[in-house]
Amino acid sequence: MAESFTPPPEERVEQVRVERTVGQTPAGEPVARERVVRVARDRGAEQQLTAFKLGQLLWTIAGIIIVLILLRAVLELIGANSANGFVHLIYGVTGPLVRPFRGIVSNPQSGRMVLDVAALIAVIVYAFVTWAIVRLLEVAFFNTRSRTVVDAERRMTRE
Repeated sequence: MAESFTPPPEERVEQVRVERTVGQTPAGEPVARERVVRVARDRGAEQQLTAFKLGQLLWTIAGIIIVLILLRAVLELIGANSANGFVHLIYGVTGPLVRPFRGIVSNPQSGRMVLDVAALIAVIVYAFVTWAIVRLLEVAFFNTRSRTVVDAERRMTRE
């Protein structure tokens, strides 16, 4: 005999709303309409949505950081002029993000062109850290049995 699962009361909130309207048919006969709406809010599903949105926000921030660091690496690779305002801005913004990875390995260089290995390592580390945090959010807040249920029922009666 299989039992159906009902979440504990603190995880599920039900509301019942009754709307009554009185009108007339085209022939002029009075008609009463009643609409009963039952809405069950599942807090687990709401937590999942919040965790999902937070994960999206984290990936968006990480994506911006990664693109800026990759742009820095490309600018260094093509030997961009660091006196240029845009190049100076990119180096200034990404410098603190790449600094922890400086000195791990040396940067190969040919003339003004430099392969910024520290920037590439930073991209890998930031992508991995973001993935790990988002994955932890999924494990902590995602519950496969949670769902939002909306049930509407209509009845028409004549008076």
